[in-house]
Amino acid sequence: MPKDHQPIDTARLSLEEFRSVARIEPPTETAAQSRRDIADVFAAVYWSRWVRRASGCPTPYAVGRAVEPDAYWSADGGERFHRNKWSKYERGLHCPRDTLVDKTERTFPGSARQFRHVLWTILKQPPRSEHLIAEFEAMLAPDVHSMILKWRPRVLRSANNSLGRLPKKLEQVADLDALAAMILQIHAARLAGNTMAAHRWAYHLYRCLLLISDDLRQCGIAQPLFELIQFRLLKNVSHDGRQYYFPAPLYIAASHYLSDILKQISGTANPALDRAQRVSFMQLTLDLYHGLACRSALNPILQVTSNEGPPSESYQRVASLSKQLFIWGWNMRREERPRECLPTSSVFDGTDLHAWQPSPWRDSCSR
Repeated sequence: MPKDHQPIDTARLSLEEFRSVARIEPPTETAAQSRRDIADVFAAVYWSRWVRRASGCPTPYAVGRAVEPDAYWSADGGERFHRNKWSKYERGLHCPRDTLVDKTERTFPGSARQFRHVLWTILKQPPRSEHLIAEFEAMLAPDVHSMILKWRPRVLRSANNSLGRLPKKLEQVADLDALAAMILQIHAARLAGNTMAAHRWAYHLYRCLLLISDDLRQCGIAQPLFELIQFRLLKNVSHDGRQYYFPAPLYIAASHYLSDILKQISGTANPALDRAQRVSFMQLTLDLYHGLACRSALNPILQVTSNEGPPSESYQRVASLSKQLFIWGWNMRREERPRECLPTSSVFDGTDLHAWQPSPWRDSCSR
């Protein structure tokens, strides 16, 4: 098989590895005025794999035949000829022309929106004004846009910078629109000088990236997209010397961790769950429903940062505990401890991040 035609699991590649495979320049913090930004490549890869999933076609070749049958033909001797574009779209080597995107839309409705989604535009050129943010929000799915318009006035009236129910509502949507909506809320908060709100939105953006990770894996951009959002946005979001963070090398492992928990739900076959049920169970897992070990391992860590003034001693203690519980949660995962296990005092003082004790709740349920 020719080198360019070999399948590659681009979803697992780091941002640097993905860039190398797609043969583009290293990404900058904002999109350069070059012909192709990495966000354009993400759009092509996501679109092409979305089409393959929607079509049920087993290979890029089969997708191409379904969309452009006239471009595939056979000689009298049986030799096949075709333009091998679709495998290159899936690897990020080429971006489709608008004519092909429109033609694909006629065969597989809904596909054009995946390629032209506002998320790719936001990742290329972050909005610098409230007016532009409003324009981008209007491009979101109607239900997500309505959700923002409904809940934003209550958020603005909040006396303690509470985000209300909006973040959890968007988490339940868990798709590209929810992801773009959260990114826009961070930009809006930063433009307004509300670093606390931006900081809180960053927490939910990390969670949303995990909730949507299965779709991103299937569409080939999970790990590199996660790293690009960290690089261009999240690393710059902080408040009073602290920020949320999730180690990029653990993102795919966390995605599989969450999927494994779904497969182990008592009395429920994973394939029987519809998408809304899957997202609901995943959200509950992030919210402690399946034990502190899962919650500690899957939620972002609070860490101190040097972007602002020196953090207070209390912030440093909280950040240290957050990191200790995160490491403990992953240790429990690797050592296959019960999900409902609890940390001992030696975890909280940092002397033994492998220590655990049975949960009283688990013991009472087993009687």
